[in-house]
Amino acid sequence: MAQIERKIIVGGENLLEKAELQAKLLEENEKKLEKQRAKAQEIKEALQQKEEEKLMLEEKYNSLHEEAQSKTKKLKKLRTMILQAQSELKDVQTDHQREIEGLLESVREMGKELKLQMQLINSYIPLEFQVIFFKLRLFFKN
Repeated sequence: MAQIERKIIVGGENLLEKAELQAKLLEENEKKLEKQRAKAQEIKEALQQKEEEKLMLEEKYNSLHEEAQSKTKKLKKLRTMILQAQSELKDVQTDHQREIEGLLESVREMGKELKLQMQLINSYIPLEFQVIFFKLRLFFKN
């Protein structure tokens, strides 16, 4: 049995445990990323709401001319806010796409590495011993 375990350990690392650890780390990173996105969205919405409230609470109007000037000023501010929001959205989408591509590349690399590791295991350890090893591993894990 010790010979079988030594064959699975390559470069001082257990390939199966390494693959499991990599999968777990990827899942944890995806969860963290989703939490960060949700928090950023909440902050953005709160900021936008505060800006809108601020615009609504501006001065009272004494004449139609003042009202027109004030509303023109508000429209300009709102237009600027819309342009900023669109720019931020585009930036967030670009960052999100970059992160997705990075994660996908990591998954592809880990898939290739796992295939290589499985080929090494399959080429050096007969299937009967692999079954025994996994059964023992599950037994000792519990």
